[in-house]
Amino acid sequence: NIYLPNQTNFNHTDLNNIINQLPKPYIITGDFNSQSPYWGSEKIDQRGKSIERVLEDDNIILLNTGTPTRINPATGHFSAIYLSISSTSLGQRILWSVLPEIYDSDHIPILMEFLTSHNPTKTTPTKWKLKNPDWTFFSQLVEHNLENYSGPSSAN
Repeated sequence: NIYLPNQTNFNHTDLNNIINQLPKPYIITGDFNSQSPYWGSEKIDQRGKSIERVLEDDNIILLNTGTPTRINPATGHFSAIYLSISSTSLGQRILWSVLPEIYDSDHIPILMEFLTSHNPTKTTPTKWKLKNPDWTFFSQLVEHNLENYSGPSSAN
């Protein structure tokens, strides 16, 4: 479990150092005090950019679905600052959700259900690999698909 106060300096290497020390499979949960549309915030902050950079790794999954994980008791504003991150092998077997009960806290309870057998219908959030893109392959793929595109079908 991680707690990062707002005033704490934090960058992607800090989180990578933590992850590299963990035995696999692992789950990291906690209050990251960060914002990114990737996990349900309307904007992104510097800490969110750092966490997104770590999430570009092929062996890491963000379990959050975009559902708020905190409510500000003073304003009633919802946010998603509590994150759940796991190794890919474990994350593919976890159903992540929040509970509707708040229990007199600004923290919204998170429920992680572990599937006892692999469920091929479970989908993980779409993740784009932006490191080292193969632009030649991408261009060829786009050209090929455009050649075979016949336009939108008309709806009756």
